[in-house]
Amino acid sequence: MIRGLEFNGLRFSEYLVNSSALGYLGIPVIFLAGDENLRTEVERYTPWVVFTSMKESLSRYSAKSPALSKVLRDLESGIKEGLRRYSEGLTRPLTIETPVTVRVSFHESGFADIAELLPIVRRVDGVTVEYRAQNPLEAYKILEVLIMASHGIRLITEVQLR
Repeated sequence: MIRGLEFNGLRFSEYLVNSSALGYLGIPVIFLAGDENLRTEVERYTPWVVFTSMKESLSRYSAKSPALSKVLRDLESGIKEGLRRYSEGLTRPLTIETPVTVRVSFHESGFADIAELLPIVRRVDGVTVEYRAQNPLEAYKILEVLIMASHGIRLITEVQLR
């Protein structure tokens, strides 16, 4: 659905969107398990978060994964370390500047067509829209609506093509 996403001019991943929404609520992320490619972003924006690599992507459809026994050990020790850091006050919620300007680039122009129907959404180009949210939680909620609408359009299109 989405090709690119920016919050206040910075490229944002799903992790940063979720972390900033939680941060707005005063909730720190303390542990994250995911693809090794996410490690740099976690260390840059949320260095207090304990990160455990679950796999290393080789392509869209393939990855190198450690043995299950190692994954389970790493998850257990990572969670324990995250909780230790939290209990010692070494973590904090991720905060970003508000209001939040969100720019979403879709894979297909039809998704931008639907997004643009919302009065707060402005079309930037054929596949890109932008909106301003009062805070990261509102930005997240609007983004979720845009994603769900895009899924709906994709399903309708697929049915019509049959």
